[in-house]
Amino acid sequence: MNVNFIVQLPIANPVKLTLDGVNTNARASFDKRRYFDTINATTQQHRWPQPFESTDPIRYQYYSNFPLQRIRVVDCHEVVYQTYTPAVAIQYRGLKYRSDAKFSSINDKLFIYFDTGFEYEDEDFLVPGETVALLGRLPNIRARAGDIIRFKVGVSFQATSVASIAWSPSLQAQGYLTDLDYTLITPVDGLFEITYDEKEANLYSQLVNILPLIEGEYFLQLQFGVSAYTVSFTSEPLNIKISHPKSLAIEYRHNGTFEEIDIWSYIYLSDWTNIIRLPADFYEAEIAGEVDLDMNDNGVPRMLRAVPYRQLSFKAYNIPGWLVDKLPVVFSHDSKRINEYYWENETLGEFNIISRIDLGTFEIKLRQVNDRVNFTTEFTEDITAQFVPNSFSDIPFEGDTVTATFVSNSLSTFYFLTLPDWITTDHPTFVNGDVIEFTIDENVPLFQRTAELTAITNDFEGVTASITFHQLYDDSTPPPPEFINVSQDVVQLGNAAGSNFQIGVSSSGDYTITPIGPHIFTAVKENGFSNVRISEPTQNTGFIRAGSIRLALISNPSVFVDVTVTQDELNQMISVEPSSLIFTIAGGSQLVTVDVEPGTNWQGTASHSWINVDTGIKSGDQTLNIFADAKDPSITYTRYGVVTLVNVLGSSDSLTINVQQ
Repeated sequence: MNVNFIVQLPIANPVKLTLDGVNTNARASFDKRRYFDTINATTQQHRWPQPFESTDPIRYQYYSNFPLQRIRVVDCHEVVYQTYTPAVAIQYRGLKYRSDAKFSSINDKLFIYFDTGFEYEDEDFLVPGETVALLGRLPNIRARAGDIIRFKVGVSFQATSVASIAWSPSLQAQGYLTDLDYTLITPVDGLFEITYDEKEANLYSQLVNILPLIEGEYFLQLQFGVSAYTVSFTSEPLNIKISHPKSLAIEYRHNGTFEEIDIWSYIYLSDWTNIIRLPADFYEAEIAGEVDLDMNDNGVPRMLRAVPYRQLSFKAYNIPGWLVDKLPVVFSHDSKRINEYYWENETLGEFNIISRIDLGTFEIKLRQVNDRVNFTTEFTEDITAQFVPNSFSDIPFEGDTVTATFVSNSLSTFYFLTLPDWITTDHPTFVNGDVIEFTIDENVPLFQRTAELTAITNDFEGVTASITFHQLYDDSTPPPPEFINVSQDVVQLGNAAGSNFQIGVSSSGDYTITPIGPHIFTAVKENGFSNVRISEPTQNTGFIRAGSIRLALISNPSVFVDVTVTQDELNQMISVEPSSLIFTIAGGSQLVTVDVEPGTNWQGTASHSWINVDTGIKSGDQTLNIFADAKDPSITYTRYGVVTLVNVLGSSDSLTINVQQ
C-alpha cells in the first residue's frame, strides 16, 4: 500500500536546503538547485559558503509527517559532528475537539449537530471549559469525511466516523452525518469527541547550537524515513567562524502585524528571532523626511510641519541568487533589526548581478523605526542591600536585645515594611553602615515564634533586605491538650453534580485534609480552618458513593477525626403505572404511564422477543405502548417477562414492568 509523506521547508529559514539524490543543476527548479552545481550558459562554477558567527543561533523549522526525523551537522567528508531529534513545535495532526452535542437522525442514520453547551479538555468529560453557542453551526475545526467520532448517548461511549457534512432543514442545523444506523424521534443531548487533522503535517523546530564547532565549513542535513532514513536534504555550505568582521546580521521575526502568525510558514515561537548574515555595508546616509509649507497671499512661506527621517542604504556584496531570493521574504517580516535598531522599508530592494557569475549586489533603503530625535542608552547596575548578620535563632523566651549592621552599595534610605508587635527597633529608617538595635519581647505563648522583616527603599523597586528572628518558648510549662472535633461526622450529599455541605471544625491548631476511598470526595478549608466544605463535582450515575475525609492535626497527625461521606444514588425514575400487565393468548397492546424527574432521558427494553416496546430514547414523562405477540397454540403454559425502563445516565436507576401472558 502506498502512503504519502510530505516535507515542507519554509523559505523564511535562514539556511537553504536542497533534496539529495535528484538533479540539482541549472535544469532543476529554483528550490532544487544547488549553487555549486548550477552552471548556466553565461556563468561559471562557483562556491559561496554562507557566513555564520559561532554565537549566531540557527533554529530550523519544517513540516513533515515522516515518523523518523533527524538533523545532523556534517563536514564535506560526511563526518558527523552533531545530531538532533527535532521536537514537535505545533501539533496539527490527531487533534481532539470535545463538547456537548445534539443527536438526531437523517434517513435512519445518526446525525450530530451543536447548539449551546460546554467544550471539554479531558477525555472523560469531567472538567467543562468555555460555554459555546454554535446554534446549528459547526465548530471551527477542519473536520472531514473519515474522521473518527467518539460519542455518548446513554450509558456508554460508542465510535463511528464522519460520512459527510449535512444540513437538516427541520432542525435548521449543519452537522456531521454518519453511517451508523440510529433512529431518534426527537433530538437528545450527549457528549461528542472528534479526532481531526488541522494540516497534513506537524510543525517541527530545532535549535542548532554551532558554538562548540571549530572554525570551518559545515553542512546541515535533514533526514527522514519510515523504518530507516531514506530521504535526505543538504544545505548550502556554512562558513562558521568566531567572527566575520566584514559582515552584518539581519535579525528578523514576524509578530503577526498582518494578523497571520504563519504568513511565511515559519512560526516565531515565544521571543525567537532569526538571523541571516551577509557581507554588507550599512553607513550611507540619505537626506529624507517630510516638510509641509503654508504660503500666504503675499507668497511668504511658513513651515507647518517637518519630520526628518533617518534613512540608510543597506548594501550586501557578492551574494548569490538563492540568498537574494530569501531577502524579500526577510524584509517582508514586520520586525527587522540591524545594529541594535529596528528598520522599515518601502520597497523590497534591488539586485544588480555581476556578469557571467551568479553573484551580485543587493541594495535596499531602510528607515529607522526607533526614536529619531533622541539617543537613549540603558545601563544596568547591581544594587545590593543586606543585614549582617541576617538571622538570629534560639532567642531566649525571656526576650533579648540584638544588633545587626545594614550594608548597601547605594546611598538610599531604607525602612521596614512592617514590624511584629513583639519586635521594636531604634532606627525607623537606616542607610549603609547603620547599626540597628532590635528589642525582642518576652515570649508568653507556649510555642516558638518566627518573624522575617523586609526592608525596602522608595528609590529602587524590588531592592530589599531581609532579616529573620526565631524565639524559643518556656518549655517548662506543659503544653495544652491537642484536639480536633467536627460539628458532624456523617455527611450525605445529593445526587447532582456540585453537591456540597459545610461542617464546622474546632481544633487546637491547623490540620491536613486527606480523602479516603473507595470514592474520593473533595474537601477544602474555609474561614481559616474553622470550616471544611465537602463536595462532589460530578453527578452520580450509579449506586451510592461512599468515602471518608480525615482531618489530622499538623502538629500531631495521630490526633485526627474521620468524616463519613456518601452521595445519593441516581434516582430520577419515579414510577410506572401499572407496573404489572396481563395479556390474553391473542396478545395486543397496553399503555403504561411513566413518571420521571423533569429532563430525564430514558429507554425501554424487553426481556423476551414476544414482548415489543419502543426502544428509542425518550425524555420526561411519557405514555408507553407495550405489545405482546399472540401465543402459539403449542404453548400451553403461562409465560412471564419484564420490560425495564432505564435512565440513560446510569442503569442502576430503573423501573420494571412485569408482563404475563
